[in-house]
Amino acid sequence: MNSLSTEQQALLVLVRQSLWGESSPMPDRFDWAAVDAMAKQQGVVAIAYDGAIALKAELPPEIRQKWNQRTMAGLMRNQRLLSAQDQVLGWLEQAQIPAVILKGSSVSRYYPQPDLRVLGDIDILIPRERVDQAKDILLNNGYTFHEADHEFHLGFSKPGAYVEIHYDVTTLPNSRGGNIAREETVRFLEERENDCIAGHGFPVLPNRYQALSLLLHMVRHMTGGGIGLRQLCDWAMYVANTDQEIFVQTTVPMLERCGLLRYAQVATKACVHWLGLPEQYALWCKNIKNEHALTFLDDIFRGGNMGNADAEKMGRVLSRSNASGENKGYIRMILASLTEIAFHHFPVARKYKILLPFFWLYLPARYWIRSLFGLREKRSITAAVKKARTQKDFYSMLEIFTTDE
Repeated sequence: MNSLSTEQQALLVLVRQSLWGESSPMPDRFDWAAVDAMAKQQGVVAIAYDGAIALKAELPPEIRQKWNQRTMAGLMRNQRLLSAQDQVLGWLEQAQIPAVILKGSSVSRYYPQPDLRVLGDIDILIPRERVDQAKDILLNNGYTFHEADHEFHLGFSKPGAYVEIHYDVTTLPNSRGGNIAREETVRFLEERENDCIAGHGFPVLPNRYQALSLLLHMVRHMTGGGIGLRQLCDWAMYVANTDQEIFVQTTVPMLERCGLLRYAQVATKACVHWLGLPEQYALWCKNIKNEHALTFLDDIFRGGNMGNADAEKMGRVLSRSNASGENKGYIRMILASLTEIAFHHFPVARKYKILLPFFWLYLPARYWIRSLFGLREKRSITAAVKKARTQKDFYSMLEIFTTDE
């Protein structure tokens, strides 16, 4: 792990201990405050805290107190969300609306301690034609509808819970691989299974579709704002809980048809090298170079959970040209990234799209001016372009949604 910072190494040691009980030595010198900030950005505070306790690490008192408070808050949030999830699923079942949980608790069940995987919200996939009915059900039971320009879900909230009713799993490119993936997602509701966490039961996707769902989520956010270690931990836990023979026979061919196999292989290799996933679960990834796994991890640390490590997401804008598998020009991909950032930070841009050309100019200017005056880490344009080219080459190597004709 010599190419990683000591803080990154320290965080990975804590995560591996929590996930696998692997007792690796901590680095000799590192900044606990930086590890704290990184753990928060990566969405793994509770997991890191569990690892630190198991390793009897000498946590500074202020960090110990902070991590304990965040972990307890996360446990309480999980219980609130699971109770809300039970309630919403009950309403949908009563109305005979087929439903399945995406991400969230459907992934937590793979963890040795499910509560340490902090839930973000409740994602429920239902048939598109039943969305209006589901909307009425939630509104009639105290939820507030959030008007949002999402292409595949509606958002609802009440104190202590946020629910996304999905009528599509995600947006997909209009390419051969994207279209094949879209055809597979249409079948998600046809083969539901059931599982539970601490007495909370819920419908889940069958194993091969769970793989596709997780990868589509990772790809969407990695090529947008970024994913964190939490998402990579999700993938590692999923892979470790699969029958490898069945996985290779059924899931691998499906991922290859969708143009997601190489992405899955690189992610899995990164899990082996940096998260402690046993090598027996990555025999189908032997052709992946170690340097690609490291670049994958570097991208995760740069982006953070839902882009939290890069507040303005500008470090990714120049590198998105080949990230999504869509056959778009470089300029169009840059503008698409800037549009996402504008929508995220300036709701008025979503409401009045005529203002987008202003934000296409304003956001890069603000980024470089803030760097110049020390309001964020200084980065030269030359260095940014060089990094963008490396990142663009990396995304090209992943061959996302690229398939053989």
